Amino acid sequence: MTTGLLTLVLSAAWAGESLSVTALPPAEQGRARAQIELQDLNHQQAISGATPTATLRAVVGQGQAAVGKITPLYTSDEPVYTVMAFDQSGSFKRHWSAAFDLARGFATAMPQGKHSVEVTTLGVQFIRQGVVTDGPGLTSLLSKVEAQGSGQSATRLKGFVRDAIDLAAAGQPLASGGARQVIVFTDGGDESAAYDVDEIVAYARERGVIVHTVAHYQGAKVSPERLDELRQLSEGTGGRGVQVDATAQAKTAVQQLATLATRLYWVELSFCGLNAATPHFDDKLTIELMSGGQRLAWSDPAPFRQNATGAGVTACAGCEAGCPTGQVCDAGACKPDPNVKAPQAAVAKDSPWWPWLLALLAALGLGGLLAWLLASRRREREAPAPATIPATPAPPVVVAPAVAPAAEPGSTAGWRDPFATFPETQLHVVGQQPAVEPILRVHKSVLKIGGSREAGVDLVLNLPQVSGHHATLQVYPAGAVFVTDHGSTNGTYVGGRRLASGERVELLPGDVLSLSQQLHLRLVQPSRMPTVSPSQPTTPAPVAASPAAAPPPPSAPVHKQTIIAPVKPSRGDR
Repeated sequence: MTTGLLTLVLSAAWAGESLSVTALPPAEQGRARAQIELQDLNHQQAISGATPTATLRAVVGQGQAAVGKITPLYTSDEPVYTVMAFDQSGSFKRHWSAAFDLARGFATAMPQGKHSVEVTTLGVQFIRQGVVTDGPGLTSLLSKVEAQGSGQSATRLKGFVRDAIDLAAAGQPLASGGARQVIVFTDGGDESAAYDVDEIVAYARERGVIVHTVAHYQGAKVSPERLDELRQLSEGTGGRGVQVDATAQAKTAVQQLATLATRLYWVELSFCGLNAATPHFDDKLTIELMSGGQRLAWSDPAPFRQNATGAGVTACAGCEAGCPTGQVCDAGACKPDPNVKAPQAAVAKDSPWWPWLLALLAALGLGGLLAWLLASRRREREAPAPATIPATPAPPVVVAPAVAPAAEPGSTAGWRDPFATFPETQLHVVGQQPAVEPILRVHKSVLKIGGSREAGVDLVLNLPQVSGHHATLQVYPAGAVFVTDHGSTNGTYVGGRRLASGERVELLPGDVLSLSQQLHLRLVQPSRMPTVSPSQPTTPAPVAASPAAAPPPPSAPVHKQTIIAPVKPSRGDR
């Protein structure tokens, strides 16, 4: 029971990764439709089950927005259009057959009806190979294209990804609903600098196209920056970035792309309180999954075109601030959601009493366990801080992973993200630091660290010595970890040496990463930790004071909660 409880608690801390806005047409007359993806099966059940336990909330930059009807895409008649783009350059020759094996896995999982797939190849030319509407047809077409081989001399990758986005948008226009996705099989090579990744991301978002990248990086002469661009392209459009390391795992990931419609929902939005003096302006929307006043998951802010006409300029009243679970905002009033079944009637008077007694005992036991855990954590935090950075203690007992273990088929309780392609990586705080959790999990391949959520970071640390965007960690599928300083005021140190602004250094398991001279973090990778004999010193070298880093002025302590939110990268490394 203890393991299950801790898994539930830890899963809630990272749940923000599983919600994204995939399409957002411009608002008109105070109304709009947003398409979202819920990757976690538990969250899908929470909003669409017989008795929903959670609801959605919309947060906009200007005015207010209320969520109305929520419609799963798979229950509608709106189709899905997929464009598969295969890198046909000579450098991809060694991965050519493996890419088509993965694509055939997509064909086997492809649902019947409402789904079209167009196959293309790209290099110095962008070639349309054909369109099919079923799995057997796709398998046959893939075999014909594979037989052509990878004979093009170079790759104009980003430019032709833009062309693939155009095909998906034309095959299923955003105004007609449905879904659009592009799957790019490549090694990341690109001989053209005509487009920046940020430009491609904005282009895809404007057309509601999701871009997935399947990167065959092993043996490829491609810089880490190119692989970062591929992941940035997919994450920036609400897609998935797959780095092919374990073939079976990659096949599962590509197969799940065929069932995209089962995770997509159309959310109807209504706006109010807008200023009519600016009839059209750029705004941002965040969708949040709420339960009992707590935020379970949330999306990154999605840009869209807002207007201040019609109902949008009316004063916010009634249900515009949100409705209770199981109700929707309709014509200014909270009304029962027609998609939600009525809850079961109250238990009859002659119902047996003993199940209620068992439930009460279980609740008391659970409450006692929680109290014991909180007391243990409090005792740890109140322990006196040592004067220097202590030696490495015995490896801590990690009670549960941030992602629940895989469940039996048909179960939703053990959902696991099949796209997590790097080993468990953690940062352990060295010494006493009450403002920071003692163990921080690296949950993204590109993790931005800093002291301000407004800076677009993924891991916010509550210390005044930490700059807004202080540093970035990069984790690769084989487990290699790199850290880059981003011009931080008080410095980023590895082994006591301060990194220059923009300098990128590899971290090994057991190394100490210091963000300023106040916060020291030890890199822990349980599957890669070296064996240390008792005679080997484990205390890191003291961090030398930097003349450029002035001590911060005295101020009242900042009571800000450590926030770990899945903010997708928006930077394009050139």
